Amino acid sequence: MTETLVREFQEETGYHIKGYRDCRAYDVFVEESNRTVHHIMVFYNIDINLEQQDTILEKLEEELNDSSGIYWIDLEELDIKNSSPLILKLKQELSNDKDVLEKVVYKNWEIL
Repeated sequence: MTETLVREFQEETGYHIKGYRDCRAYDVFVEESNRTVHHIMVFYNIDINLEQQDTILEKLEEELNDSSGIYWIDLEELDIKNSSPLILKLKQELSNDKDVLEKVVYKNWEIL
């Protein structure tokens, strides 16, 4: 899993991970039009060098890169209208929400 973390982070942001720690897992349920999807996510705290960034390639070994780069957004600006369930769970954790381990269900989720 950590090999994927390092590779995907570099591919999608251009930054290299210098170290990682504090692995934790969460899950949420997303009700779409005709099904419920169970998302399981794994987070790590990471260390990177912000002064060194590689170019993000549009094509990666026979596949398109699904990232158009990174955007820094204030935590307070993230909400259900502009974020994914993964980002909302991370916001919950960073806000020290006491219910971070409780089940979350998003009903009638619309993909942005």
